[in-house]
Amino acid sequence: MTKVKISTLLKTNTSDSISYQGIGMLRNNQLLFYENDVRVTIEIQEGSIFMKRVHPDSVLSMCFTNSLTNEEIYDIKCDSIQMLVEVSTSVLEIKDGFIHIEYNLLLNGENQGMFMYDITYEVVE
Repeated sequence: MTKVKISTLLKTNTSDSISYQGIGMLRNNQLLFYENDVRVTIEIQEGSIFMKRVHPDSVLSMCFTNSLTNEEIYDIKCDSIQMLVEVSTSVLEIKDGFIHIEYNLLLNGENQGMFMYDITYEVVE
């Protein structure tokens, strides 16, 4: 495993933004890091990104593939509820040390809006 410095920025269609900076690990095209109490795993594949966010109370899985809609599951553990998540990716850029995603999110059939997510990472000695 290689130690990396990670910065993320999530922008919503309401002009809200959430940023994160921290240290994570890179192993076999997979980024692993913690945003507070959420374990984030980002798997970089050929032409797609698979992201899993594991919180003590929930698990959200999303797959991003350029110009495609992917269906995943949002599992709310405390209430034993599973909801369908539809992710429609309009832009996906994967470069060395940088990922840019623009997507629309439907949660259980309700539109959550457009999002823009940037992930930057670099190896730390």
